[in-house]
Amino acid sequence: MIAVTSELKSRSGREAEVLRIALALARRACEDEPGCHGYTVARSKHDPRRFLTFERYEDDAALAEHSRAPHFKQAFEQLMERLEEPPRVAIFDVVTD
Repeated sequence: MIAVTSELKSRSGREAEVLRIALALARRACEDEPGCHGYTVARSKHDPRRFLTFERYEDDAALAEHSRAPHFKQAFEQLMERLEEPPRVAIFDVVTD
């Protein structure tokens, strides 16, 4: 199992748009990608412009499939226009259930 985190910081005034896009991407990933085992979107309690996604994929192939999915590419393009800085992405091997 692979876990991925992405830290997102929206431009000022674009928070609602970033949240809408991230939630839609999470829904599509869970519905349309058999290798996606969870996709959570969280918002900072201290800075409403900061978001975190926590994703789980069956394996490296499922993560690669996610990155190639048309809905991911479209969402990524839309997010980049609304983010203050590039996302900070980290990839982990899951060591517990």
